[in-house]
Amino acid sequence: MCRTIFKMAGFLLLLATWACNGLVVVNDPNGQLFVKVTTRTPYGVKTKSLDVDSFVFILTTAEGDTLYNSTVGEVTGEPFSLRQGTYTITVCNEWFTVPAFEKPFYYNQTQVHVVAGSACNANIVCTQHNAGVRVLFTENYLNSNPESHMIITGSDGELLFEKTTEHLWGYYNPGPVILMLYKNNIQSRSFERTIDANHMYTFLVDAPDTLTQYVEPVFSITTDTTRVWHYGIWDDEHYDNNEFPDGLTKETACSITQARTLPDNTGDIWVYGYIVGCYLSNRTFAPGETSVASNLALADNPDEQIKENTYSIELKSGTSVRNALNLMDNPENLNKKVWLKGTINHSYMDIHGLKNVKEYSW
Repeated sequence: MCRTIFKMAGFLLLLATWACNGLVVVNDPNGQLFVKVTTRTPYGVKTKSLDVDSFVFILTTAEGDTLYNSTVGEVTGEPFSLRQGTYTITVCNEWFTVPAFEKPFYYNQTQVHVVAGSACNANIVCTQHNAGVRVLFTENYLNSNPESHMIITGSDGELLFEKTTEHLWGYYNPGPVILMLYKNNIQSRSFERTIDANHMYTFLVDAPDTLTQYVEPVFSITTDTTRVWHYGIWDDEHYDNNEFPDGLTKETACSITQARTLPDNTGDIWVYGYIVGCYLSNRTFAPGETSVASNLALADNPDEQIKENTYSIELKSGTSVRNALNLMDNPENLNKKVWLKGTINHSYMDIHGLKNVKEYSW
């Protein structure tokens, strides 16, 4: 009899260890359950700050009865005293059903097994269960088609993208979507794509009627982040086979080598490199020179001497960027590493470079 009791105790202990993290024996006829939800803003993706305490928290029994329907903030810190059994925990930032701007859907549903006389921790990891989409129109395209816009339709609805929405992410349920490009309110072209949960898609509309795609995965908010970028023309069936550098945020900025592969007139791209000098004219790169205030030369190598390996940076007169970066007034900036956000230009100083610089960071 004694051997049977010890076997049963060992079985319950093993079961509890499988069900929860951090098993602790407590003096309670019921079991105790501690819940913790942590987040990390997706690396390289601009989303609104996530207030974990406001996340929806639902605890249900194996029979489907709801014991708690509250928020994470209201249940964090104090243990649940629960009868032995299996329970389902559901957590999300807010419910998502139809396409909407700035509505990422972070969600997790997991089961835990509570053992009488024991306490354990349930660490909830939420991931994005919808897909983010945004559309960027190049200046070159809008100059020719100023009234253009795009409508992207998913299974549950549609959103309209235009120049004024370039800073917004539209979110959709995963699955097929139809991209319809309009010029002067007349449909120009359309194409179907399949978008996946936990991914962010940026479509670049460039003349003539081409659409380039960057794909950015969004990752579990409590794990390390990794990136896979893809590039392709929007009506190319094999668009996903081509790797492409990023550049949509400072954290995913392009090196000088990568920046040269980006399409001309692509706006709001981050590039990083070393300040190696300036240009005395379209033909003359002056390594180490600090006598010019209107431009900079960047390179992957701080000792670069060859013009073709540099990247030209326009510094517009009267801007705070020029005041802070130009070498004539700030010679100490020479050989420093800098991050810049601007518009790709394939001909500034007769080489690839960046114009209309909006932001900088050291």
